[in-house]
Amino acid sequence: MTNTDDGSLQALFTKLCDQDGLMTKDSLLKLEDTQSMLSDGDLLQAEFDDIWTRAPKFPVPSGTANGVEEKIDVDSFIQVYRDIDDLFEDDDDEEGSDGSEQIVDDIPKPVTPTEDNASDDEKTVAADEEDPYVAMDEEELEDKFKEICDASGLLSKDTLRKWEEISNLISEGMLGLDEFNQLWESTNKRPGTESFDVDGFLSFNVALDDLFVFEEIDDGKVDESAEIITPAKSFRERVVITEYDLPPAVIFAAIANENLLVGLDDLFYWGELREVLDSGELKKEEIKDMFEKIPKSSGSSEKIDENGFVILYDTINDLFEEEVDTDADKKAISNALEIKEKLLSMLRKMESSEIPCGLDSSEKTQEKVLSLVGEVERSPTNIVTTGNVDKMSLVGVWDLVYTSSGMMQFNQGLTGLGGSVPNGKFESLKQKLTSTKYLSDVEYIERIAAVPETSSFDAIVTGDWELKKTVSLLTGSPSIIMVIEPKDVKYGPTSTRADHWKSVRSMNMLDLSYLDDDTRIMRGNTSTDTLFIFKRA
Repeated sequence: MTNTDDGSLQALFTKLCDQDGLMTKDSLLKLEDTQSMLSDGDLLQAEFDDIWTRAPKFPVPSGTANGVEEKIDVDSFIQVYRDIDDLFEDDDDEEGSDGSEQIVDDIPKPVTPTEDNASDDEKTVAADEEDPYVAMDEEELEDKFKEICDASGLLSKDTLRKWEEISNLISEGMLGLDEFNQLWESTNKRPGTESFDVDGFLSFNVALDDLFVFEEIDDGKVDESAEIITPAKSFRERVVITEYDLPPAVIFAAIANENLLVGLDDLFYWGELREVLDSGELKKEEIKDMFEKIPKSSGSSEKIDENGFVILYDTINDLFEEEVDTDADKKAISNALEIKEKLLSMLRKMESSEIPCGLDSSEKTQEKVLSLVGEVERSPTNIVTTGNVDKMSLVGVWDLVYTSSGMMQFNQGLTGLGGSVPNGKFESLKQKLTSTKYLSDVEYIERIAAVPETSSFDAIVTGDWELKKTVSLLTGSPSIIMVIEPKDVKYGPTSTRADHWKSVRSMNMLDLSYLDDDTRIMRGNTSTDTLFIFKRA
């Protein structure tokens, strides 16, 4: 372990920590570089134990004998890395420059692919002269990231857009703004932020490189009879989309021209539509009639924008909707409502508990709730499965009725004030979501009951929120993530920044797994067994 920048260590920790943003000693021991140093004798177990003991801990409930398991947060993780680095720096001082082997940084990083592995400098120079876009190697990119990132080791979209490499590609017409935006949206950000860390920056550049590995349509493999019209030349080579059931926005982004418009000829690249034409289920004339009826983009008499394409997509899709078996559909909805009521009835019984929201529920109870939630999520009443979820679907005031979050259980609430105030305890939690065209605000209202009643108070946590459509890292399925960035914590005359309160991080990034008119279920983004169940107030 050589000394490395905090941004890389934070990125590594983010990949390895649990849902609560913590890591156990056992997890740290299982790291490949830790195992390697221990097995080679470069690091003694006693030295590791001593370093672990010195690192600040974050105690959490566990099944251990004393009921508490020690974990470290990202700051302690970085300290452990630094302490181990110091051991080897001491060795270097003693050995001098005698040629002894140095231990290299084993932090995993994305590898930028190259077209060949030749090391001939003349080949590289020749390729550079022919191609105006030359991909940087990983080391160069890391150095460049350090130059353009902010003091927190993060890189915003606007700063990336102004980076000379990107601005030149855009100004020379080699990279469209739509492509840049699509690359930005599809690359993972630092959890809880809308910015890249070094790993995100490297991944972005890998995807950028892939744009310049052009593929041409093989006319020999395309059935000419299925063509709507010969595809026009574009600002980039495009290939026929062969994937099925893609959202209309994804199809539009792939087939649109440099002006983000789609003409009748551009539909050539929509593979699923081509198959429908091949099968005879639709005729070219029918597609042309549908296309002509759609309002065209401003300034164009022959092309449609994304809204127009969505209309076309829905019009075609509606033609192939299967007839619904009304009786079967009603029965499925009835069964789903029964399961949901069984879940809510179970949660209502917990309200009489000493600590509400299931914060003192047993492991057996949590397993029952998890099983029922799985059934509810698969029901036809789940709006999430239809894909018709937007911010306005969530706007309103929601009461937390259940959670299995280990962090909330340990803190006995969101802020932890219930367990730290004399004669106080957590009583309830509301989540208020608001959204306008430009702003989306969240407000948590945590009620802390105290004795006497006049001493009870509300703790308010404010911040921003947004929805992101992405792909689950665990299942590979499409998912909707609610990302919350707490800003301030206020109670009584006290007001402080939320980033000083680790406990409020428990709901910073959750998957939306179920939604209907009055119930919302969220799961941990990396710990899917962690549940948060809300009822609309």
